[in-house]
Amino acid sequence: MGTYRLILLVQARCNSRRLKNKVLTHINKYPVLDYLINRLLQHFDRNEIVIATSKEQIDNKIFYYCQNRGIKSYRGDLQDVSGRM
Repeated sequence: MGTYRLILLVQARCNSRRLKNKVLTHINKYPVLDYLINRLLQHFDRNEIVIATSKEQIDNKIFYYCQNRGIKSYRGDLQDVSGRM
């Protein structure tokens, strides 16, 4: 058997019809995405987490948020969800 590397890929975008910017909406003092990342960091290494978002300007906020937190991110086409995976 070979060695496997685990990657946790989280889909996140700000362009939602019902609640814009929901992943960056604050609950108490922190954005929702912060709660998720902190929970994942309790069990996984920072290098195993990738936030997948779109190349749209509205999702720049997610990209910069990830940069500031030291979390990897990937940007792809808004309409091609499987391609971002």
